[in-house]
Amino acid sequence: MRVMRPTFPLRATLVALSLLLASPFASPLAAQRATPRKRPAAPAAKKPASSPPAPAAHLGRVTGVVEDSIHLTPLVGATVRVGATKRSATSDRGGRFTVDSVPPGDYDVVVSHPMLDSLYLAIAPARVHVVADSEAMVDIATPSLATLLGGDCPPATARLGPATFAGRVLDADSKEPAPNVRVVLVWMQLSAGSDIGLRQMPRVRTATTDARGYYRICGVPSDVDDATVQAERGRVKTAEVPAALGASLGLRSFLIGAPTEAGTVGRAVVTGHVVDTLGTAVEHAQVSVEGAAPVATTNARGDFSLDSLPSGTQALVVRRIGFAPSRAIVDLTAAAPARVAVRLERAVPRLQPVVTTAQAEALSRVGFEDRQKHGLGHFLGPDDLAKMQPQYTTSALRMMPGLQVVPSGGGGYTVRSSRDARGGGCVSFWVDGAPFREMEGGDLDNAFPANQIAAIETYQPSEVPAQFTAAGQSSCTTVVIWTQASMRRKR
Repeated sequence: MRVMRPTFPLRATLVALSLLLASPFASPLAAQRATPRKRPAAPAAKKPASSPPAPAAHLGRVTGVVEDSIHLTPLVGATVRVGATKRSATSDRGGRFTVDSVPPGDYDVVVSHPMLDSLYLAIAPARVHVVADSEAMVDIATPSLATLLGGDCPPATARLGPATFAGRVLDADSKEPAPNVRVVLVWMQLSAGSDIGLRQMPRVRTATTDARGYYRICGVPSDVDDATVQAERGRVKTAEVPAALGASLGLRSFLIGAPTEAGTVGRAVVTGHVVDTLGTAVEHAQVSVEGAAPVATTNARGDFSLDSLPSGTQALVVRRIGFAPSRAIVDLTAAAPARVAVRLERAVPRLQPVVTTAQAEALSRVGFEDRQKHGLGHFLGPDDLAKMQPQYTTSALRMMPGLQVVPSGGGGYTVRSSRDARGGGCVSFWVDGAPFREMEGGDLDNAFPANQIAAIETYQPSEVPAQFTAAGQSSCTTVVIWTQASMRRKR
């Protein structure tokens, strides 16, 4: 019998079988053997439910420019506030400002600036509508000088000088405009003549406030230096205030007391703090107001409180032995206490040249010559002191009738009245128009060296002028001292 052989080779059969086992159509068992089994992943932990993020607040901004129509320049450093949002900005050198993060709505834009405060002037608020995600623009301008004062200077007066000095005067307690107040501007100007030679002569310009309290002094030279300005209403006067005058315009406003309140005592209060140049509190400094009777002394923290003062623009004087005196201008009103900060500098002894003529002119301005002509009291002028050459201020007082200079026990000297046995020989001191009180014997000589004294007046109790009277001291002898530093300021 014949054996039949397969028609295809055995090798090909084996190859085909292997391909069949490796194909994707192979049995599940074959697939499990070929691929390792993966472990199922652990179920993910559930995330805690959270609220959707709050939408960002939609805010706007306010931008604009503040113009100074008085000086015809941008108003630099103005504070711009938007309504009650407490959002504010400060204008830059171009008067520009931007207030960010303003909620949508309608607001009043309010502008404040020290120049406006000095004129007691307020700009009417500008109304602005703020829309979310947008910019609202507003431009603000101060009133012009012509708007405030009503026109230009008369041509005849303008020829005297190109500059103008202007401002406003308000009643100190009511803050209402003060009409018919006389404002006096005084400066020194170099003059020459055959009769006077070459010397400094006082020049005066005056003006009267209108119904709104504004005044304007025309015809002022542009090169004025060392000028002072003062407001007068009847017998009531403000302090003499240093006048800063630019090339064409100077500004200064005042508070003035009521015409019926002339005197050295009132209802105003001022508090403050006195430090030296290092910021250390100055204790035992004497604080007073020029022409007013009350005197206060700083405590260990350098604080003081001075009450019963006349209302108005006044000069606050602070003195302490070892320091140069300080003079600050403060606006006083009975409606609210004023607050000041004073810095004293250490005194540096300097010998000043004595110019007798100039001192005589300055003394005339403070009434020294008028009081001397009336024949009441005793007087030592610049010529008298130059002849005496006193070693101490108390040495000059030895020559005045009714005074005794006695040792104080601490190496210094004190002054007593020789005509007031009942009052214990009390003496009331006034220096440069402000009261001075000795804390201990020798303070007068230490505070005011003899070579710095320009003039001295003394009065017995029945002779004392009204401006040098103080409550509780009607039986005291009064000594009035004028320093050379004060005379330079008066000049």
